Amino acid sequence: MLGVFALSAVVHEYALAVCLSYFYPVLFVLFMFFGMAFNFIVNDSRKRPVWNIMVWASLFLGHGVILCFYSQEWYARQHCPLKNPTFLDYVRPRSWTCRYVF
Repeated sequence: MLGVFALSAVVHEYALAVCLSYFYPVLFVLFMFFGMAFNFIVNDSRKRPVWNIMVWASLFLGHGVILCFYSQEWYARQHCPLKNPTFLDYVRPRSWTCRYVF
């Protein structure tokens, strides 16, 4: 099961990197760490409705987090261009080092 989560995280992150033309590992972190942990919690033979509510809440919150982080990175790449980019600059998130006030 861990291999399925790892493969899914890598494939989804690769698809977003190709579509957006930059690598930002938010989706990878959400799939690998929180997705795996939540899967082990939910598959614990507890069938109360609170677990179903937690799944739906995490789906809604996860989409919001992904939208916020990816749009922040996109604007940081628009407003903080690099003069001499290296490979590390393409992999490292620019929103962490951009000092532009939006």
